[in-house]
Amino acid sequence: MKVSVFFFALLLGSVQSNAQVPYSILSSKGVFTFYDQALLYKDSVYVLNLREKNLSEVPDSINTFKNLTILSLMKNNIKELSDEFYQITSLQEAILRNNALTELSSKIGQLTQLKVLTLSHNKLTSLPEAIGQLANLEILDAGNNELSTLPVTIGQLKKLKTLSLKNNAITQLPETLAQLQQLQSVQLTNNKLEAFPSGIVRCSALQELYIDDNQIKELPESIQKCMALKTLVCTGNQLTILPDGLRNCRKLDLLIASFNQIQYLPKDLSGWTHIKTILLVGNPIAPTEQARIKKALPNTDVRF
Repeated sequence: MKVSVFFFALLLGSVQSNAQVPYSILSSKGVFTFYDQALLYKDSVYVLNLREKNLSEVPDSINTFKNLTILSLMKNNIKELSDEFYQITSLQEAILRNNALTELSSKIGQLTQLKVLTLSHNKLTSLPEAIGQLANLEILDAGNNELSTLPVTIGQLKKLKTLSLKNNAITQLPETLAQLQQLQSVQLTNNKLEAFPSGIVRCSALQELYIDDNQIKELPESIQKCMALKTLVCTGNQLTILPDGLRNCRKLDLLIASFNQIQYLPKDLSGWTHIKTILLVGNPIAPTEQARIKKALPNTDVRF
């Protein structure tokens, strides 16, 4: 039986932890929100939503649900994942956000069916190298933690499409990011990057890149290799100029570079006409340069 992720998301958004939902409705879809009921029908449990249950640990016997595909433990107070959690080998989506996790065991590598792993809003300072064993992972959200970097094994996640690391303390990223050829979205908002993560430019499928609110001083000309890039957000850094190579990012629609130290754009902007919106608010761009940019890009929404 396959359970729609969209149905589950709807349920998560609409069902409160104390809501009295008829059991027949939940069981008919393989979705359970009450653990005691789920234990009575183990083979029928495909989705287990234990959101906001005041849990301080993962419930006992969680590994006995042989068909469990989606598990939400979000918004509890779990500090450590049990060995039994790492034995749910059928699991495809683990929603662990808003807990108190300080580490992730290397046993995470046993969950090879995982497609979605949500770890945001915890207290993680690192991710284990074993995360590279999650060969089917498509979405990794580890935002709002205390990470400073990623393990080099991140490059083994060949199916990864979305990587969210916003609101951490990341100072650098491994070059192995370049191996993620299906990666479409990278979110690095509000970290401590001083240099642009060079491996990213070799992610040929990249469509969205958020590097705002860091300490980056320069975007490399090699960003032109990101031929699929549609959105580039680099607000709140220490940039003084934008690379001419953006002309080769022919799918780029939105460029947000507000609140940097940019004084001018490249002299020849004829290759930038495909960009629909450019935001340069809060930069020390002189009125004469603003006028030149506006004239060169008459069909682009440029804002200063």
